[in-house]
Amino acid sequence: MSASNADILDSIADELEAHPERWTQGCNARDRNGGVLDWTAPQAVCWCEYGHILKRKPAHIAPIMVALESFTPTGSAVVHNDTPGRTVTEIIEWNRAAARLLREQEAV
Repeated sequence: MSASNADILDSIADELEAHPERWTQGCNARDRNGGVLDWTAPQAVCWCEYGHILKRKPAHIAPIMVALESFTPTGSAVVHNDTPGRTVTEIIEWNRAAARLLREQEAV
């Protein structure tokens, strides 16, 4: 059985809590030297929010994005992730909030 959308967001939060260095901004992924990569690159060691989602679920991510974007002032998950000064702690909390929202929606 595949993970629910809420489980995917919680798994991102869990990974970033354990390994905050696995989050990045400004691109989908980076290598160990900070070089920009595609999220699928085997050399990738950190990913933006979108990259983290895609490596777990490469298709049909609209419900995840809508949940995340409901917590952003701009309505854009990419802009939210890449906002200067954003912290990994904020990204973790954002994932948890969106996961709770998805579970509430599933319960209705």
